[in-house]
Amino acid sequence: MTHSTGWHPHFVKPSKYGTQGDPRTSDHQFYTTALLAHRNGADGLSLFNFVYYRSHAGSDVPVTEPPFRVLDKLNDVPFLERQPRYYMAAGTSYFRQIGELKQTAPLRIELDMARSTAPRRDEAQSDCPARLRVHTLQALTTEHRIAVTFNGTPLELCDDASGFFENPYDSMISPRGHRRAWILPDDVIRDGLNTVVLQLESGNDLRVVYLDAGVPVQYLDAPISGSSEQARRGEVTTIVGGPREAFDACRDLMDCFSAKTIYAGPCGAGAKMKLVSNLVLGLNRAALAEGLVFARAIGLDADAALEMPMGSMAYSRIMDTKGRKMVEGDFRTQARLSQHLKDIRLILEAAVAAGEDLPLTDTHRRLLEAAEAAGFGDADNSAIIRAFDRKTTE
Repeated sequence: MTHSTGWHPHFVKPSKYGTQGDPRTSDHQFYTTALLAHRNGADGLSLFNFVYYRSHAGSDVPVTEPPFRVLDKLNDVPFLERQPRYYMAAGTSYFRQIGELKQTAPLRIELDMARSTAPRRDEAQSDCPARLRVHTLQALTTEHRIAVTFNGTPLELCDDASGFFENPYDSMISPRGHRRAWILPDDVIRDGLNTVVLQLESGNDLRVVYLDAGVPVQYLDAPISGSSEQARRGEVTTIVGGPREAFDACRDLMDCFSAKTIYAGPCGAGAKMKLVSNLVLGLNRAALAEGLVFARAIGLDADAALEMPMGSMAYSRIMDTKGRKMVEGDFRTQARLSQHLKDIRLILEAAVAAGEDLPLTDTHRRLLEAAEAAGFGDADNSAIIRAFDRKTTE
Protein backbone atom coordinates (compact mmCIF):
# COMPACT_ATOMS: atom_id res chain seq x y z
CA MET A 1 0.00 0.00 0.00
CA THR A 2 1.28 3.49 -0.81
CA HIS A 3 0.35 6.92 0.45
CA SER A 4 -2.77 6.95 -1.71
CA THR A 5 -6.26 6.01 -0.65
CA GLY A 6 -7.02 5.74 -4.35
CA TRP A 7 -9.15 7.76 -6.72
CA HIS A 8 -9.94 7.75 -10.40
CA PRO A 9 -9.67 10.76 -12.73
CA HIS A 10 -13.11 9.93 -14.10
CA PHE A 11 -14.52 10.83 -10.66
CA VAL A 12 -12.18 13.61 -9.46
CA LYS A 13 -10.20 16.10 -11.52
CA PRO A 14 -6.55 16.31 -10.40
CA SER A 15 -6.64 20.11 -10.39
CA LYS A 16 -9.23 20.03 -7.62
CA TYR A 17 -6.70 18.63 -5.19
CA GLY A 18 -3.48 20.35 -6.14
CA THR A 19 -0.81 18.89 -8.36
CA GLN A 20 -1.39 15.42 -6.93
CA GLY A 21 -4.82 13.87 -6.95
CA ASP A 22 -3.84 11.25 -4.38
CA PRO A 23 -5.29 12.12 -0.99
CA ARG A 24 -3.46 11.38 2.24
CA THR A 25 -3.45 8.03 3.95
CA SER A 26 -5.85 7.53 6.84
CA ASP A 27 -4.71 6.29 10.24
CA HIS A 28 -6.47 2.98 9.60
CA GLN A 29 -4.35 2.42 6.50
CA PHE A 30 -1.11 3.24 8.29
CA TYR A 31 -1.96 0.80 11.07
CA THR A 32 -3.14 -1.94 8.71
CA THR A 33 -0.04 -1.67 6.56
CA ALA A 34 2.18 -1.76 9.64
CA LEU A 35 0.40 -4.87 10.96
CA LEU A 36 0.84 -6.64 7.62
CA ALA A 37 4.52 -5.80 7.64
CA HIS A 38 4.95 -7.23 11.13
CA ARG A 39 2.97 -10.34 10.21
CA ASN A 40 5.37 -10.77 7.27
CA GLY A 41 8.45 -10.65 9.49
CA ALA A 42 9.41 -6.97 9.65
CA ASP A 43 11.72 -6.06 12.54
CA GLY A 44 10.32 -2.53 12.69
CA LEU A 45 8.84 0.28 10.64
CA SER A 46 9.40 3.93 9.98
CA LEU A 47 8.02 6.45 7.50
CA PHE A 48 10.21 8.35 5.06
CA ASN A 49 7.91 10.20 2.69
CA PHE A 50 6.27 12.68 5.05
CA VAL A 51 7.70 15.39 2.80
CA TYR A 52 4.78 14.52 0.52
CA TYR A 53 2.36 16.13 2.95
CA ARG A 54 4.23 19.43 3.16
CA SER A 55 5.04 19.63 -0.54
CA HIS A 56 1.34 19.63 -1.33
CA ALA A 57 0.22 21.82 1.54
CA GLY A 58 -1.32 24.24 -0.98
CA SER A 59 -3.85 21.58 -1.93
CA ASP A 60 -7.36 21.80 -0.56
CA VAL A 61 -7.24 18.19 0.60
CA PRO A 62 -8.30 18.31 4.30
CA VAL A 63 -4.98 17.04 5.72
CA THR A 64 -1.83 19.05 5.04
CA GLU A 65 0.36 17.98 7.96
CA PRO A 66 2.03 14.59 8.49
CA PRO A 67 0.09 12.45 10.97
CA PHE A 68 2.88 12.32 13.55
CA ARG A 69 0.46 10.67 15.99
CA VAL A 70 0.81 7.35 14.13
CA LEU A 71 4.60 7.11 14.47
CA ASP A 72 4.87 5.71 17.98
CA LYS A 73 2.17 3.12 17.21
CA LEU A 74 3.66 1.53 14.09
CA ASN A 75 5.79 -0.92 16.07
CA ASP A 76 3.24 -1.60 18.82
CA VAL A 77 1.86 -4.89 17.50
CA PRO A 78 -0.72 -5.45 20.31
CA PHE A 79 -2.09 -1.98 19.60
CA LEU A 80 -2.16 -2.63 15.85
CA GLU A 81 -4.05 -5.89 16.34
CA ARG A 82 -6.83 -4.03 18.18
CA GLN A 83 -7.41 -1.46 15.43
CA PRO A 84 -9.99 -1.51 12.64
CA ARG A 85 -8.40 -2.58 9.36
CA TYR A 86 -8.63 -1.18 5.88
CA TYR A 87 -7.40 -3.08 2.81
CA MET A 88 -7.47 -2.11 -0.83
CA ALA A 89 -6.37 -3.35 -4.24
CA ALA A 90 -5.90 -0.98 -7.17
CA GLY A 91 -4.14 -0.90 -10.49
CA THR A 92 -0.67 0.65 -10.63
CA SER A 93 -1.34 2.83 -13.66
CA TYR A 94 -2.66 6.39 -13.63
CA PHE A 95 -6.12 5.08 -14.39
CA ARG A 96 -6.12 2.73 -11.40
CA GLN A 97 -7.90 -0.03 -13.26
CA ILE A 98 -7.83 -3.53 -11.82
CA GLY A 99 -9.46 -5.18 -14.81
CA GLU A 100 -12.50 -5.82 -16.96
CA LEU A 101 -15.49 -7.62 -15.48
CA LYS A 102 -17.32 -9.59 -18.14
CA GLN A 103 -19.88 -12.34 -18.13
CA THR A 104 -17.52 -14.49 -20.16
CA ALA A 105 -14.73 -14.59 -17.59
CA PRO A 106 -14.43 -14.05 -13.82
CA LEU A 107 -12.06 -11.44 -12.40
CA ARG A 108 -9.61 -12.72 -9.80
CA ILE A 109 -8.04 -10.37 -7.23
CA GLU A 110 -5.71 -11.12 -4.31
CA LEU A 111 -5.62 -9.19 -1.04
CA ASP A 112 -2.86 -9.47 1.56
CA MET A 113 -4.67 -9.48 4.90
CA ALA A 114 -4.14 -10.27 8.57
CA ARG A 115 -6.53 -12.62 10.28
CA SER A 116 -8.33 -10.90 13.13
CA THR A 117 -7.60 -12.01 16.69
CA ALA A 118 -10.99 -10.62 17.77
CA PRO A 119 -13.83 -13.06 18.53
CA ARG A 120 -16.01 -14.20 15.65
CA ARG A 121 -19.42 -12.62 15.36
CA ASP A 122 -22.68 -13.08 13.53
CA GLU A 123 -21.93 -10.78 10.60
CA ALA A 124 -25.53 -10.59 9.39
CA GLN A 125 -26.68 -9.31 12.80
CA SER A 126 -23.74 -7.02 13.51
CA ASP A 127 -24.33 -3.27 13.58
CA CYS A 128 -21.03 -2.78 11.76
CA PRO A 129 -20.02 -5.91 9.85
CA ALA A 130 -16.83 -6.31 7.91
CA ARG A 131 -17.52 -5.52 4.27
CA LEU A 132 -15.91 -5.91 0.88
CA ARG A 133 -16.59 -3.21 -1.71
CA VAL A 134 -16.17 -3.17 -5.48
CA HIS A 135 -15.82 0.20 -7.24
CA THR A 136 -16.53 0.44 -10.96
CA LEU A 137 -15.90 3.09 -13.59
CA GLN A 138 -19.41 2.73 -14.96
CA ALA A 139 -22.49 3.38 -12.87
CA LEU A 140 -24.01 0.19 -11.49
CA THR A 141 -27.64 -0.50 -12.33
CA THR A 142 -30.20 -3.06 -11.22
CA GLU A 143 -29.27 -5.05 -14.31
CA HIS A 144 -25.78 -5.63 -12.98
CA ARG A 145 -25.69 -8.78 -10.88
CA ILE A 146 -22.26 -9.61 -9.49
CA ALA A 147 -21.46 -12.82 -7.61
CA VAL A 148 -18.50 -12.61 -5.23
CA THR A 149 -16.57 -15.41 -3.56
CA PHE A 150 -13.87 -14.88 -0.94
CA ASN A 151 -11.46 -17.79 -0.57
CA GLY A 152 -14.14 -19.93 -2.18
CA THR A 153 -16.97 -18.79 0.11
CA PRO A 154 -19.91 -16.96 -1.55
CA LEU A 155 -20.53 -13.55 0.02
CA GLU A 156 -23.92 -12.05 0.85
CA LEU A 157 -24.82 -8.69 -0.67
CA CYS A 158 -24.93 -5.80 1.81
CA ASP A 159 -27.21 -2.77 1.51
CA ASP A 160 -24.60 -0.43 2.97
CA ALA A 161 -21.83 0.51 0.53
CA SER A 162 -20.77 3.64 2.40
CA GLY A 163 -17.34 4.21 3.91
CA PHE A 164 -16.09 1.80 6.56
CA PHE A 165 -14.64 4.33 8.98
CA GLU A 166 -14.51 8.09 9.34
CA ASN A 167 -12.42 9.12 6.35
CA PRO A 168 -12.31 12.57 4.74
CA TYR A 169 -11.35 11.02 1.41
CA ASP A 170 -14.16 8.54 0.87
CA SER A 171 -16.15 10.88 -1.36
CA MET A 172 -13.11 11.07 -3.64
CA ILE A 173 -13.03 7.33 -4.16
CA SER A 174 -16.18 6.75 -6.18
CA PRO A 175 -19.72 8.12 -6.40
CA ARG A 176 -22.40 6.23 -4.53
CA GLY A 177 -23.79 4.59 -7.67
CA HIS A 178 -20.39 3.22 -8.65
CA ARG A 179 -19.79 0.91 -5.68
CA ARG A 180 -21.38 -2.18 -4.22
CA ALA A 181 -20.70 -4.04 -0.97
CA TRP A 182 -20.82 -7.58 0.41
CA ILE A 183 -20.66 -8.84 4.01
CA LEU A 184 -17.25 -10.31 4.81
CA PRO A 185 -17.37 -12.94 7.61
CA ASP A 186 -14.37 -12.98 9.95
CA ASP A 187 -13.85 -16.70 9.60
CA VAL A 188 -13.16 -16.61 5.86
CA ILE A 189 -10.21 -14.21 6.20
CA ARG A 190 -6.77 -15.81 6.16
CA ASP A 191 -3.36 -14.55 7.19
CA GLY A 192 -1.56 -13.72 3.97
CA LEU A 193 -3.06 -13.73 0.49
CA ASN A 194 -6.83 -13.98 0.13
CA THR A 195 -8.51 -14.65 -3.20
CA VAL A 196 -11.51 -12.64 -4.33
CA VAL A 197 -13.37 -13.79 -7.45
CA LEU A 198 -15.91 -11.51 -9.13
CA GLN A 199 -18.35 -12.96 -11.63
CA LEU A 200 -20.64 -10.71 -13.65
CA GLU A 201 -23.88 -12.64 -14.02
CA SER A 202 -25.90 -10.03 -15.93
CA GLY A 203 -25.55 -6.52 -17.32
CA ASN A 204 -23.03 -4.78 -19.54
CA ASP A 205 -19.29 -5.16 -19.04
CA LEU A 206 -17.68 -3.16 -16.22
CA ARG A 207 -14.26 -1.77 -15.48
CA VAL A 208 -13.31 -2.44 -11.86
CA VAL A 209 -11.39 0.60 -10.62
CA TYR A 210 -10.43 -0.92 -7.30
CA LEU A 211 -11.58 -3.09 -4.46
CA ASP A 212 -11.41 -2.40 -0.74
CA ALA A 213 -12.35 -4.09 2.53
CA GLY A 214 -12.96 -2.75 6.01
CA VAL A 215 -12.74 -4.95 9.09
CA PRO A 216 -14.06 -3.21 12.25
CA VAL A 217 -13.31 -4.37 15.76
CA GLN A 218 -15.66 -5.18 18.62
CA TYR A 219 -15.77 -3.11 21.78
CA LEU A 220 -16.98 -3.87 25.28
CA ASP A 221 -17.91 -1.28 27.90
CA ALA A 222 -16.80 -2.71 31.23
CA PRO A 223 -17.16 -0.37 34.24
CA ILE A 224 -16.34 -1.76 37.66
CA SER A 225 -18.26 -1.50 40.90
CA GLY A 226 -15.93 -0.99 43.82
CA SER A 227 -13.26 1.34 45.15
CA SER A 228 -9.65 1.65 44.00
CA GLU A 229 -8.53 -0.30 47.05
CA GLN A 230 -11.02 -3.08 46.27
CA ALA A 231 -9.74 -3.14 42.70
CA ARG A 232 -6.18 -3.62 43.97
CA ARG A 233 -7.39 -6.56 46.05
CA GLY A 234 -9.40 -8.08 43.18
CA GLU A 235 -12.68 -7.59 45.01
CA VAL A 236 -14.61 -5.54 42.43
CA THR A 237 -17.55 -6.52 40.26
CA THR A 238 -17.10 -5.86 36.54
CA ILE A 239 -20.26 -5.07 34.58
CA VAL A 240 -19.92 -5.68 30.85
CA GLY A 241 -21.92 -4.56 27.83
CA GLY A 242 -21.31 -5.58 24.23
CA PRO A 243 -21.65 -8.58 21.90
CA ARG A 244 -22.10 -11.75 23.92
CA GLU A 245 -19.47 -13.64 21.93
CA ALA A 246 -16.94 -10.86 22.55
CA PHE A 247 -17.75 -11.00 26.26
CA ASP A 248 -17.28 -14.77 26.33
CA ALA A 249 -13.95 -14.45 24.53
CA CYS A 250 -12.64 -11.79 26.93
CA ARG A 251 -14.14 -12.96 30.20
CA ASP A 252 -10.94 -14.59 31.41
CA LEU A 253 -9.22 -11.18 31.28
CA MET A 254 -11.86 -9.57 33.47
CA ASP A 255 -11.89 -12.51 35.86
CA CYS A 256 -8.20 -11.78 36.54
CA PHE A 257 -9.06 -8.65 38.53
CA SER A 258 -12.74 -9.15 39.43
CA ALA A 259 -14.42 -11.10 42.18
CA LYS A 260 -17.49 -11.27 39.94
CA THR A 261 -18.13 -10.52 36.26
CA ILE A 262 -21.65 -9.81 35.03
CA TYR A 263 -22.86 -9.64 31.43
CA ALA A 264 -25.41 -6.81 31.23
CA GLY A 265 -26.44 -6.83 27.56
CA PRO A 266 -25.47 -4.98 24.36
CA CYS A 267 -23.00 -2.10 24.11
CA GLY A 268 -23.88 0.60 26.62
CA ALA A 269 -25.65 -1.78 28.99
CA GLY A 270 -22.55 -2.02 31.18
CA ALA A 271 -22.49 1.73 31.77
CA LYS A 272 -26.25 1.83 32.40
CA MET A 273 -26.07 -1.04 34.89
CA LYS A 274 -23.23 0.76 36.69
CA LEU A 275 -25.60 3.70 37.20
CA VAL A 276 -28.16 1.33 38.72
CA SER A 277 -25.47 -0.03 41.04
CA ASN A 278 -24.34 3.46 42.02
CA LEU A 279 -27.91 4.52 42.75
CA VAL A 280 -28.45 1.66 45.22
CA LEU A 281 -24.94 1.94 46.66
CA GLY A 282 -25.25 5.66 47.24
CA LEU A 283 -28.63 5.35 48.94
CA ASN A 284 -27.23 2.61 51.20
CA ARG A 285 -24.43 4.97 52.19
CA ALA A 286 -26.85 7.85 52.77
CA ALA A 287 -29.17 5.60 54.81
CA LEU A 288 -26.25 4.47 57.00
CA ALA A 289 -25.21 8.07 57.57
CA GLU A 290 -28.75 9.08 58.53
CA GLY A 291 -29.05 6.09 60.86
CA LEU A 292 -25.84 6.98 62.69
CA VAL A 293 -26.91 10.62 62.98
CA PHE A 294 -30.29 9.51 64.36
CA ALA A 295 -28.59 7.21 66.90
CA ARG A 296 -26.40 10.06 68.08
CA ALA A 297 -29.41 12.38 68.37
CA ILE A 298 -31.30 9.99 70.66
CA GLY A 299 -28.28 9.39 72.86
CA LEU A 300 -27.01 6.01 71.65
CA ASP A 301 -23.37 4.95 71.55
CA ALA A 302 -21.97 5.34 68.02
CA ASP A 303 -20.02 2.06 68.06
CA ALA A 304 -23.06 0.11 69.22
CA ALA A 305 -25.22 1.88 66.64
CA LEU A 306 -22.88 0.60 63.89
CA GLU A 307 -22.46 -2.91 65.34
CA MET A 308 -26.18 -3.58 65.70
CA PRO A 309 -27.26 -3.30 62.03
CA MET A 310 -24.15 -5.18 60.92
CA GLY A 311 -25.58 -8.22 62.71
CA SER A 312 -29.18 -7.82 61.56
CA MET A 313 -31.30 -7.75 58.42
CA ALA A 314 -30.35 -4.08 58.05
CA TYR A 315 -26.79 -5.10 57.09
CA SER A 316 -25.20 -3.96 53.86
CA ARG A 317 -21.57 -4.24 52.78
CA ILE A 318 -21.29 -0.47 52.79
CA MET A 319 -21.14 -0.75 56.58
CA ASP A 320 -17.86 -2.67 56.27
CA THR A 321 -16.17 -0.03 54.15
CA LYS A 322 -17.76 3.24 55.30
CA GLY A 323 -19.27 2.65 58.75
CA ARG A 324 -16.09 3.07 60.78
CA LYS A 325 -15.04 6.08 58.70
CA MET A 326 -18.34 7.79 59.48
CA VAL A 327 -18.14 7.00 63.20
CA GLU A 328 -14.54 8.22 63.50
CA GLY A 329 -14.82 11.13 61.05
CA ASP A 330 -12.03 9.63 58.94
CA PHE A 331 -12.66 11.06 55.50
CA ARG A 332 -9.36 10.19 53.90
CA THR A 333 -10.30 9.56 50.30
CA GLN A 334 -11.11 6.14 48.93
CA ALA A 335 -13.65 7.55 46.46
CA ARG A 336 -14.35 11.28 46.22
CA LEU A 337 -17.74 12.63 47.23
CA SER A 338 -17.87 14.93 44.18
CA GLN A 339 -17.27 11.96 41.92
CA HIS A 340 -20.37 10.24 43.27
CA LEU A 341 -22.35 13.46 42.94
CA LYS A 342 -21.43 13.44 39.25
CA ASP A 343 -22.85 9.91 38.97
CA ILE A 344 -26.05 10.92 40.77
CA ARG A 345 -26.57 13.75 38.31
CA LEU A 346 -26.08 11.34 35.41
CA ILE A 347 -28.64 8.99 36.98
CA LEU A 348 -31.19 11.77 37.31
CA GLU A 349 -30.58 12.93 33.72
CA ALA A 350 -31.10 9.38 32.45
CA ALA A 351 -34.29 9.07 34.52
CA VAL A 352 -35.69 12.31 33.09
CA ALA A 353 -34.93 11.09 29.57
CA ALA A 354 -36.78 7.85 30.36
CA GLY A 355 -39.74 9.70 31.88
CA GLU A 356 -39.13 8.34 35.39
CA ASP A 357 -39.08 10.14 38.77
CA LEU A 358 -36.47 9.16 41.38
CA PRO A 359 -37.47 11.04 44.57
CA LEU A 360 -34.98 9.30 46.89
CA THR A 361 -32.11 9.91 44.50
CA ASP A 362 -33.11 13.56 44.12
CA THR A 363 -32.94 13.93 47.91
CA HIS A 364 -29.58 12.18 47.86
CA ARG A 365 -28.35 14.72 45.29
CA ARG A 366 -29.26 17.61 47.59
CA LEU A 367 -27.41 16.00 50.48
CA LEU A 368 -24.28 15.53 48.39
CA GLU A 369 -24.48 19.11 47.12
CA ALA A 370 -24.71 20.36 50.70
CA ALA A 371 -21.64 18.36 51.71
CA GLU A 372 -19.75 19.58 48.64
CA ALA A 373 -20.69 23.19 49.40
CA ALA A 374 -19.37 22.69 52.95
CA GLY A 375 -15.95 21.78 51.54
CA PHE A 376 -16.14 17.96 51.46
CA GLY A 377 -16.11 17.53 47.66
CA ASP A 378 -12.60 16.06 47.60
CA ALA A 379 -13.13 14.06 50.78
CA ASP A 380 -14.24 10.43 50.85
CA ASN A 381 -17.89 9.89 49.98
CA SER A 382 -18.52 8.73 53.55
CA ALA A 383 -18.40 12.46 54.34
CA ILE A 384 -22.05 12.58 53.30
CA ILE A 385 -22.70 12.22 57.02
CA ARG A 386 -21.60 15.83 57.35
CA ALA A 387 -24.59 16.85 55.20
CA PHE A 388 -26.78 16.08 58.21
CA ASP A 389 -24.98 18.61 60.41
CA ARG A 390 -27.33 21.49 61.06
CA LYS A 391 -24.64 24.07 60.26
CA THR A 392 -23.99 22.37 56.92
CA THR A 393 -27.59 22.36 55.73
CA GLU A 394 -28.46 25.84 56.95
